[in-house]
Amino acid sequence: DINRLASMDKVIGKAALAGHDFADCALFSTGRTTDDTVRHASAVGITIIAACGAPSSRDLKFSSVSSESSL
Repeated sequence: DINRLASMDKVIGKAALAGHDFADCALFSTGRTTDDTVRHASAVGITIIAACGAPSSRDLKFSSVSSESSL
């Protein structure tokens, strides 16, 4: 999970430095999501997360109190 999160952070960081707005973006993952993944995506304004793996109960709890949609 740490490598997956680090990879996501690198992509988001590079896009942020280039001035991209994340309001119309979605995060797609071939693996499962973690609460850290949801928190990092939320921090930059990504509101839709779709993953092949089932979300954890902590992901769903965090999504319910934020503006996130986990699929």
